[in-house]
Amino acid sequence: MFGKAANKEIREMMKGLKGYEVAFTLGLDPSTFSRWLTIPMTDERRNRTIQAIKELRKQNERRAV
Repeated sequence: MFGKAANKEIREMMKGLKGYEVAFTLGLDPSTFSRWLTIPMTDERRNRTIQAIKELRKQNERRAV
């Protein structure tokens, strides 16, 4: 699968977050992260991305308090 169908679960997890936020948390340029989303991710990339999303969610929760 390629395009928007690739990494659908990652896209679902990102709801409410901006792609550039996840990219910067990963230490990537937003265009690089965008390319990551268009092709199936390796397990390493998927795990790194999930960790970054979790980290952003925690940061957002702390700010909301």
